[in-house]
Amino acid sequence: MRRNRKRVSKEQKFIILKEHFDKGTSISELARINNIHPITLYHWKRQMADQPQEKINVEEILSENHKLKKDIERLTKALGNAHLDIECSKEIIEILKKKSQEHLLKQPRKSSKK
Repeated sequence: MRRNRKRVSKEQKFIILKEHFDKGTSISELARINNIHPITLYHWKRQMADQPQEKINVEEILSENHKLKKDIERLTKALGNAHLDIECSKEIIEILKKKSQEHLLKQPRKSSKK
């Protein structure tokens, strides 16, 4: 009898093993919960240990964070200015409409008398 193999992504493997590392859940219990053979979990654990850990460059992250904050501030100002421009344009259009209507009302009407 052949079993079908499940494909498990790296993220899923990490999530399953994270429970073992963080909560101390035994490998056999994790295997039972996730319907995976315990030897497979030990294999994943060994693979994870063999992989080099990525180094996190804190200074790089902080500089990027600072840059993003500046960008947000700049974009917020630009959005505010654009909003003000739109509001001013609406007011100008309203004033021009009123002046146009006043101008039309002041003009004498031509009657078509014969």
